[in-house]
Amino acid sequence: MKTTIELPEQLFRRAKAAVARRGMTLKQFFTRAAEQELTRLESNEEEATTPSWHDLLEKPTPAELKELEQIDRTIKDEFSAIDADGWK
Repeated sequence: MKTTIELPEQLFRRAKAAVARRGMTLKQFFTRAAEQELTRLESNEEEATTPSWHDLLEKPTPAELKELEQIDRTIKDEFSAIDADGWK
């Protein structure tokens, strides 16, 4: 499958030079990088569902758990509204 991605120019140049030195193609490099990152994310999927800041409460009460869930929903909603291009 073909797709177009936008990379910062400096990152693209670094990747292109690195793969050239190793006799790889950019396609091979980005495929490998995506596979490695997906494997990492999938292996940490369970951990990723519980934010680390939850660990600040040693044994949260049911009321605290409910509040944590609400906070997590609010954070998720706010971050999903961020325009990634606006942060450039």
